[in-house]
Amino acid sequence: MMLYASANRDERVFAKPDTFDLTRRNARMHIGFGAGIHMCVGMHLALLEIECLALALTRQVDQIEIATAKPALNNSICAYASVAATVTR
Repeated sequence: MMLYASANRDERVFAKPDTFDLTRRNARMHIGFGAGIHMCVGMHLALLEIECLALALTRQVDQIEIATAKPALNNSICAYASVAATVTR
């Protein structure tokens, strides 16, 4: 069984790999969308959607402060069930 949970947790690649960090400089090195011939077909659409959402949101607010991230319990992947944030206009 392949366990994806360890894929983006390599301390040699990511400093503090279990910490939610929006400012991580090498965030694009994660393999959440796969790689090579195993790349997710919808990856580019998902990235475009995230970029559009972030641009629209940052035009409407002055500050976004991330509070806490609650991990989702799963045996095969590491994900977040929720990420608390405070938005200031």
